[in-house]
Amino acid sequence: MAMDGEMTQNGMGSNKAISRSRTLIIRFLKLVAQHFRTTREVSFYADQLCITTTYLYKLTHRRWNLSPKELIDQQTICQIKTLLSSTDMSVKEIAAILHFEDTPYMCRYFRQRTGLSPTEYRNVTTKS
Repeated sequence: MAMDGEMTQNGMGSNKAISRSRTLIIRFLKLVAQHFRTTREVSFYADQLCITTTYLYKLTHRRWNLSPKELIDQQTICQIKTLLSSTDMSVKEIAAILHFEDTPYMCRYFRQRTGLSPTEYRNVTTKS
């Protein structure tokens, strides 16, 4: 305990851990922004960061009380919403751009997370 306090006062120990955690979180968010269209697997991001999926979970849960998967899904849903509300692309085209296996899978994915189908969401946002 005394050693930890001394290390913290000297700029060592806990500060380095916080700095490393912050760096990993920033790198994770950048990776998500770059790759969420092609992969939504947590293991991909953990591998890119050279950490375990468990450690990535601990970092994101401590910071936002969310899992890495939830953060990846939020990014994906945000992109789907943007494409639905700001383009006239079909749902099938959006599914292809975001590398979903097929259109029905993307529709289920979207509905589970928003409570609306992509078409319902588009209709609600274009009427507003």
